[in-house]
Amino acid sequence: MKTSFYALTAAIAFATAASAYAAPQSGADQAANPATPADSVQVNITRPHYFMLPQDFKEFAHSYELETGQIISFRRSGRHFYATLENEAPAEIFPSAHYAFKTANGVQVQFSEFKDNIAITNFERLPMTVAIAPTGHIVAGR
Repeated sequence: MKTSFYALTAAIAFATAASAYAAPQSGADQAANPATPADSVQVNITRPHYFMLPQDFKEFAHSYELETGQIISFRRSGRHFYATLENEAPAEIFPSAHYAFKTANGVQVQFSEFKDNIAITNFERLPMTVAIAPTGHIVAGR
């Protein structure tokens, strides 16, 4: 319980903190953008990804039956998390919020509070041997 609390506290701290990097422009940069004053700096702000400890993924590591009749399973391998449709290649998923994950190609998986239901947005982008038409999202239950 303490690890979950500490992980949640750390995740909130990471999510609310923005990192900034400032670097002076070189002469070539100044020549390329003459509207920028010579004494200015460029600041890039990036928001860190949601952080989840590998052991905290165990509450998500189950199989769910989709409304299409397919089964989707979630598993962890080391520090990586995967979603796999039955008999298909796994897709790596990344934590994006407390109960949400996303893939690199835009699939979003949202778990309910009790992890008994999920909603998948851009389901058609998951690895499948037979392509399906875009449907928006799909719902599953355990």
